[in-house]
Order: sequence, then structure tokens, then C-alpha cells
Amino acid sequence: MTQAQLLSMASVVNAASESIYEAMKYIYSVAYEDFYDINVKDIFKIALSNITDPGVLNNLGYKIYPERIGDLRNSEFAVVKKIIAYSFAVRLPFLKRYLPAKNIIFTDNEIRDLFQAICDSGAQNVDGIVPMDFRANMRTAKLRDVEEPVFDTEWFKTWVYTYGKEFSVINNKNMFFLGCADALFPLYWSAVTDRLLAMIKEL
Repeated sequence: MTQAQLLSMASVVNAASESIYEAMKYIYSVAYEDFYDINVKDIFKIALSNITDPGVLNNLGYKIYPERIGDLRNSEFAVVKKIIAYSFAVRLPFLKRYLPAKNIIFTDNEIRDLFQAICDSGAQNVDGIVPMDFRANMRTAKLRDVEEPVFDTEWFKTWVYTYGKEFSVINNKNMFFLGCADALFPLYWSAVTDRLLAMIKEL
């Protein structure tokens, strides 16, 4: 795998992290406006239609106002995008499970190189908040009788309650927001998996 190919794959992960962040803005903004009368499925559907385009939700024709997106309007909270990218990168070893058993196009070394490329381009496990470990996942992924762990968003909730101001308050909007994050993160990881596997198979 060339350096250009590694960087192209790393850009998918980083762009998806940006896209999730934008999707969360729309989700919180819509909940802010009318918690009991929303169709969040439209946000999910459009966001997931192109996970590498953070601006795809502009197609909703819905304007985002800073005062309606809670802590997401604060530049210091945007560091969570680095953690989202890391939460994807740390799961890379499991991609090999979806490739032929005698795969020769995505080796362990290339997985490590891709993980490093994603980290070099900004992904970071700030405060060690994501509990998964890349090396441990490399070992686990080789155990065919052990399933890939469910995408756990507890780290995001911990981040919200530790560093959030508006988000840490228990109310309808915030509970709805966190519930959507529970659903959105695994869906994005599934879409990222599909995109990366397609790129690997084209090598």
C-alpha cells in the first residue's frame, strides 16, 4: 500500500468524524426547536448518504444557529472530533475479518501504518477516554471465536458530562441528543467500514 493510498483512507476516517460532528449539530438544533415534532431519520439518512462530506446536511435547507447547538458551538469542545476519529482508528484491526482468509492486500503492518496515519493527521485519545486499545484489538481480531465488540459510546457520554456545560444538564434535549449519539456512532462506523473495505479491495 502506497503512502498516498494510506492517506486517502485516513482522510475517510477524519472526514467521517467531521461529518458526525456536523450531524450532531443538526440533531441538537432540531431538538432545541421542537423536541416533540422532529424526523431525525432524515438527518441520519442524509448524513449517512455521504459520510465524507460534512456539508451534506446543508441539503436539509435548515439553518444552524450557534445559540441552538449547545456546547457544540464552543471551539474547545471540537476536540471531540479527534476522539471520534481515534474511536474509529482503534477498531481498524477488525476490518480484516471482512476480507478473504488468505488476504494479502491488507497486512498487519499496513493496518498499523493506517492507524498511525490517522493519528498523525489528528486523531487522538484525549485523556485516554476511549477504553479500547489498538494492540489488544490486533490480538482479538485474530480470534475468530470472539465477536467484534459493539461500538460503545460511553466514552462520549463521559466526555459530555465531564467537559460539557449545557450538555451535562439532565433534560429532554440532552437525553435525546445522547440517545441519537448511541445510534449514530455505530452506523457511521459501519459506513466507514464499507468505504474502507471497498478501497482495500481496489488496491
